[in-house]
Amino acid sequence: MIDIHCHILPGLDDGPATEEEALEMARIAAEDGITDIVCTPHHLPGLYSTRPDAITAAVRALQASLNACGIRLTLHPGMEIHVSAADPEGLSQGKLLGLNGQGRAVLIELPHQFIPQNVDTLFWSFLSRDIQPVLAHVERYPGLLTDPSPLEEWVHMGIMTQVTASSLLGRFGPDVEDFAWRLLASNLAHILATDSHSPDFRRPHMSAASSALEDRLGRDVALDLVLHRPRALIQGQAIHLPDPLPLSDPAAQPGFVHRILGWIGKH
Repeated sequence: MIDIHCHILPGLDDGPATEEEALEMARIAAEDGITDIVCTPHHLPGLYSTRPDAITAAVRALQASLNACGIRLTLHPGMEIHVSAADPEGLSQGKLLGLNGQGRAVLIELPHQFIPQNVDTLFWSFLSRDIQPVLAHVERYPGLLTDPSPLEEWVHMGIMTQVTASSLLGRFGPDVEDFAWRLLASNLAHILATDSHSPDFRRPHMSAASSALEDRLGRDVALDLVLHRPRALIQGQAIHLPDPLPLSDPAAQPGFVHRILGWIGKH
C-alpha cells in the first residue's frame, strides 16, 4: 500500500515533534503493509511556512534513519497545500512541492469551516497546466457533508479526492463514516490515505480500511484506492477514473441505522 498523505516529518508542522516519534510512525506503517509514504507537512503561510528545501532535506534525513534501523519504507517529498496558498506558478517557481516533489499532482486542503468562493477557478488553473489536484480528506468538510453538490462538480471537472482510512472505520463519527462510503459508492472518492500525525493520533494504518473496502466494494476497487492510483500519482502518470454516479441517500446505505446506534453506544 502507498500512503500519499502523512505528516511524518518531525518538527515541521503539527506532526511528530521528534525523530523518535517519526520512527515509531514508520514502524507502525511498515508493519501495517505500507511500503511508501509521501511526506506531506502542511503549507499555510503564517502558520506553517514550510519550504521545499527544508522538506526534501527532512525526507533525506528521516530516510537515512529508517535505513539504519532496518525499517523497510520509502519516503517521498510533498506538501499538503492550503487552498489559500495554492498556485500553479508556485510549483514552477519551486515555492511549492507536488506529490513526490514533481509538478504533476498537488495535494490541496480546503478550510475546515467553509468552502471558498471561486475555488473551481483555482482548480481549473491547475488542470489547464496538466497538474492533477487531489483534494485532501474530502469526507471531513462539514460544508460538503451538508451540500456535496460542489464536490460532484469538481469531480466532473477532473479533480481527484482522498478519503481518510480511519473515516471508513467510524473514528470521526457516523456522519463522516457514511458520507465517506457514499462518496466511494458514487465514484467521488479515489484515493485512501492515513493523514496520520503521530504514533497515537490517527495512526498510520491502512490495512483495516483496505479490508473493509475489499469486503464492500471488491478487491479491484480496494487496490485502486490503496496502490494503483497512489503509485500512478507519485510516478506522474495519467489516471483514468470511473464516471461519477449520482450520490445516494444516506439512509439508503446498508447498515446505516446499525452504525448510528453502534457509534452512540460507544460514546
